[in-house]
Amino acid sequence: MKIIFMGTPQFSCPTMQKILDDKQFEIVGVLTRQPQIAGRGQQLKNSPIHDLAIKNNLKVFTPQSLKSQDIFEQLKNLQPDIAVIVAYGLILPIEILSLPKFGCINLHPSLLPRWRGASPIQRTIFAGDKTTSVDVIQMNQGLDTGDILYRKQINLNGDETYSNLANQLSEIGANAVLDTLKIFKNGDISKFNIIKQDDQKAIYATKISKQECQINWQNDALSIYRQIKALSGSLGSYFLYNDEKIKILDAKLVNIDSQQFIPGTIINQEFLIQCNKGIVKPLILQRQGKKPLAINEFLRGFVFENNNLI
Repeated sequence: MKIIFMGTPQFSCPTMQKILDDKQFEIVGVLTRQPQIAGRGQQLKNSPIHDLAIKNNLKVFTPQSLKSQDIFEQLKNLQPDIAVIVAYGLILPIEILSLPKFGCINLHPSLLPRWRGASPIQRTIFAGDKTTSVDVIQMNQGLDTGDILYRKQINLNGDETYSNLANQLSEIGANAVLDTLKIFKNGDISKFNIIKQDDQKAIYATKISKQECQINWQNDALSIYRQIKALSGSLGSYFLYNDEKIKILDAKLVNIDSQQFIPGTIINQEFLIQCNKGIVKPLILQRQGKKPLAINEFLRGFVFENNNLI
């Protein structure tokens, strides 16, 4: 079974690796983001999927758009049976969607139609959802609107960070995609428990903005706690102190009721911080240009001149 794989970030890699490890499938081409300038050296850096493709001697395409006739012809010449898309980043035109024999399937990490769009994992944590899912959908021209072919739900305890939840969902999703491919290959699509999405229940996971990363101590502790967790391993939440951005990469929710101090007050030497309602305790912090540090180590090298973070 010939497969075109489209993906970009680390989240995509477990799925591609699972397909590579199963010899009944052949990845005939990989599409990924163009190399980006990154790091202090300002050098071009491949996406994680690009590096994985090179490691396995796969043919790589990095088009800026999929609308050109040239890329269509190149993909057509690969004679794919199916395309697998995992966090690719470009919109697929109808010509590409209908090119493979079995069309295109997409791995999406949310309980669709909830959190369609760019940042489903972060929005799941921001909202305090009790469950999430990996959904394999048959792609159509809409944004994450296709029929759900395969669903695996998981329960959430509220302590997940973006990075650990993304890692968990990427591994579960890799198995889900492989199971889906096996059903297509065996020609028994009746095994799919197809779920039609209800567009009336759709919620869009808009891209995280830079403004959402700054902590507002006037918010309640539970909201701030979820913000820190949702952005940990992603953009990162931060507060300003003497015009310096200090990120909080992980935190503990101490309580959700206390209102004894002005919001933004460092209450004691344990670095508990009063929110508008409730208290959080940073566990891992990072100064600009520095490595992340556990709170005790951070405080040994940094002295707050006052106890108010506003």
